[in-house]
Amino acid sequence: MMAYHGFPVLQPDDVAERIPHGALVGFSGFTPAGVAKAVPAALARRARAMQAAGHPYQLRVLTGASTGTKLDDVLADAKAISWRAPYQSSARLRDQINAGEVNFVDMHLSHVPQYLMFGFFGKLDYAVIEATEVTPDGRVYLSTSIGASPAFLHEADNVVIELNRAQSRQVSEMADIVVPKSPPYRPALDLDHPLQRIGKPYVRIDPERVIGVVETDEPDESVEFPPVDPIGQSIANHVVEFLVGEVSKGRVPRDFLRLQSGVGNVANAVLRAMGEHPDIPNFTMYTEVFQASALELMRRGRLTGASTTALVLSRAELRELVEHIAFFSPRIVLRPQDISNNPAAVRQLGVIAMNTALEVDIFGHVNSTHVCGGQIMNGIGGSGDFARNAYLSIFMCPSSAKGGAVSTIVPMCTHVDHSEHSVKVLVTEHGLADLRGLAPRQRALAIINQCAHPAYRDYLRRYLREAGPGHIQHDLRHCFELHQNYLRQGTMLPADTTARFPESNPATAGPHLAIANACEQVVTRPMECRHRRQLDDGTLVVLRPIRPDDEAMMVGFHQSLSQETVQRRYFGLIRLDHRVRHERLTRICTPDPARELVLIAEHRDDQGSTEILGVARLNRTDAPDAGEFAVVVRDAWQGRGLGTTLLETLVEIAFREGVRRVVGTVLPENSRMLAVCRRLGFRLTCDASGGEVRTTLDLAVGKAA
Repeated sequence: MMAYHGFPVLQPDDVAERIPHGALVGFSGFTPAGVAKAVPAALARRARAMQAAGHPYQLRVLTGASTGTKLDDVLADAKAISWRAPYQSSARLRDQINAGEVNFVDMHLSHVPQYLMFGFFGKLDYAVIEATEVTPDGRVYLSTSIGASPAFLHEADNVVIELNRAQSRQVSEMADIVVPKSPPYRPALDLDHPLQRIGKPYVRIDPERVIGVVETDEPDESVEFPPVDPIGQSIANHVVEFLVGEVSKGRVPRDFLRLQSGVGNVANAVLRAMGEHPDIPNFTMYTEVFQASALELMRRGRLTGASTTALVLSRAELRELVEHIAFFSPRIVLRPQDISNNPAAVRQLGVIAMNTALEVDIFGHVNSTHVCGGQIMNGIGGSGDFARNAYLSIFMCPSSAKGGAVSTIVPMCTHVDHSEHSVKVLVTEHGLADLRGLAPRQRALAIINQCAHPAYRDYLRRYLREAGPGHIQHDLRHCFELHQNYLRQGTMLPADTTARFPESNPATAGPHLAIANACEQVVTRPMECRHRRQLDDGTLVVLRPIRPDDEAMMVGFHQSLSQETVQRRYFGLIRLDHRVRHERLTRICTPDPARELVLIAEHRDDQGSTEILGVARLNRTDAPDAGEFAVVVRDAWQGRGLGTTLLETLVEIAFREGVRRVVGTVLPENSRMLAVCRRLGFRLTCDASGGEVRTTLDLAVGKAA
């Protein structure tokens, strides 16, 4: 048998044969960086062979974090995982977890080494660790991630080293590895700066426990994120402007604080925006992942140093780092995850933590992990390690998902990972809510008014108003109504929000019922609101209120809309099968007279067939005597004056019924709608990110503009 520095050189299948069914195996890897690659594939082959022969074969799998496709996907495809911790991002494994086929322990990443050390997971049978070198005296030099590998190497009965020739030995020199002593004899970390080194560049273990070396030559799976979209850019702009304001107020020092940033394109957008802003000084990071935007900022001199546990880069970016290792090596420190995510270090260094949320409730609790309270996405990861202990914890998310069918701002989170006590700032594309020093009701109003999607604000305000007294105002009968609606009808907004949230005294409700009165007249006296209009090309159309029996024509109308038109109307692509769902169209065709006016433009062709050409709606807002409009026109009828006709008629009806301000939001690329608004006298204002145009029409007393 061949040997490497006295250790047997094994084939991956030889290792797989040694690992029995039910074994607890610790694998290297933190994201795809430094993940074991050859042995997991061999274990998957063995699992398939054993299962085909009628024998069970599954493993208990422990890693530092997620692993990419080379480990979780490969083993999940072979149904070779019975138990998994502490984090995953595999769609295949996620499905098995949610189906109850795999037991999954979702936990703070900084806790993993200590859990293992004290036996909470049971005995670690094998550790399979990627390295760039292993010496005869037991020094193991890790590759592009450190993660929990030092703990696995120390605690495993049997160690297998995947010696990867595709990984640069020079990257290992960035490592600073220290294994803390057990409590109560654990000294405080002597760590005053992210670049301070307190350990060794290797892990030393007893060489007798190394059962063999598997030689590989496979680079890390390339990690690349999609380009930043307007929503992500808007979130980034809000965060940067807030941090600039904190510096100017003296709440963040002028030489700045250490940053932690999660993984993904929003995190990349925030870092890039910080690097581009002239009022943000050069800064350092104390974080768990070092990704593309950080590399770019370090190259430019804006990021002067980073402590991390993994290099989450594309192959081209990793190649650049290795080629310029003399520049990057003094500026990057790779640490074990119980140091990179250490709560005491996070608090001591005054970290600004920036992480993403799945949903946030109006009082500031954050759900990072579960959809509708039950279906796991990935896990809490390191966000809890940082958020609870940060000087400033910022959570970011789009205000809506699935084309507006889901609001990420809800009355009550279905699952809470980060309590209100850990969440200091919330950001969506619509704005930023600084929650520090606010009582629960104040937090709720700040989140609703500044972060919620406009389509959901009225519902959320009404929920808060009708919830009744209490330090935290909740209505346990309806706090999950949005989620129940989504599960039942595919969209969160209920069909009868105002029926359940009536005005307490209509006689004294004031002028904010103006649109409600107008809408009520449309519904109760529809013939008075039929309007014949002639378009620019001479075509006659009829404008009238929508009716319940229009559902079939609305299906045809939606079938005629192009993806471009759908994008411009809904600010996202909503699938046709969702748009024509019976429950949704029923709600649209029976508008609530207390809050909505919906007009359609219909046309009868020469054969006597009638079709809907366009739809215009006006929704009552909470502001007195104001309403928000939306218009969509069938593609074949765009550019013929129909949009102008619909909106002009909508404004006329609104004015007669006491409305004095009409507002709307339009995408910048929707040039035709913007032209219509200009023609009718709307005032156009771009938001800070340039992602939306706010249109406002103030109606003069006595006439419609």
